Amino acid sequence: MEQAITDLRQGKPVILIDSSDRENEGDFVIAAERANQINMRLLLRYSTRMICVSMEEERLRFLGLEPVTRQPTKPGSCCFYTPVDARHFILLSMRVMEI
Repeated sequence: MEQAITDLRQGKPVILIDSSDRENEGDFVIAAERANQINMRLLLRYSTRMICVSMEEERLRFLGLEPVTRQPTKPGSCCFYTPVDARHFILLSMRVMEI
């Protein structure tokens, strides 16, 4: 765990693997303030291409995003909100995909 924290502080992505009695999957994690083209390209190339961002409820309301479900479906799961796609900076997104 200490190595993962050190890597995150250095801007390196880590893979967190959850319990086999939960989702039994791994997730790429990067510190948002360290996100750059290199690690975003890695996330897009080797994942489902769905980037999840944690956000405070006040910001979600400001953006007009609604929860997909009102309650998490299982204990310990997350409430997902309406998925969105890039609206601005499309050229940057495309450049990341082309690299």
